[in-house]
Amino acid sequence: NHRYFHVGAANNLISMAYVKNVIDQTLFLASNEDANNQIFFSNDLVPYTMREFSDAAGDYFGYRIVTVPDLIIYPVAYLLGVLKAFGFNMPLYPFRLKNIKANYCYNIGNSLQLGFFPKYGLREGIRETLDWYVAHDAAFAG
Repeated sequence: NHRYFHVGAANNLISMAYVKNVIDQTLFLASNEDANNQIFFSNDLVPYTMREFSDAAGDYFGYRIVTVPDLIIYPVAYLLGVLKAFGFNMPLYPFRLKNIKANYCYNIGNSLQLGFFPKYGLREGIRETLDWYVAHDAAFAG
């Protein structure tokens, strides 16, 4: 519904995992005895910036995502935070802004060492995922 916007540079790093990669990784590790008693993260080879991820989804729909500069978003978040403190439900406030701008990266290195490599990249995973949603959910169709 065109409600998402980039917050500042949107250069915080996030790890993403396409469901087919997760399934492939799970099956690979389940059949690999060297994987016993280890913890594995399911994500792509590299983290993406929030901008890369969001723009890939926006591109799918032919939508250019706007950017709201930090100079504007921080004062707005703090103002809305005051209203939140009075019990109003606000979409943005300082704690949420901190989470939006945080890095969430996980290391897939131990899977790589055992020989697993994700087959699908960001754009292919987003395209297949959104193709499925558009085909199965009228809310995404238009």
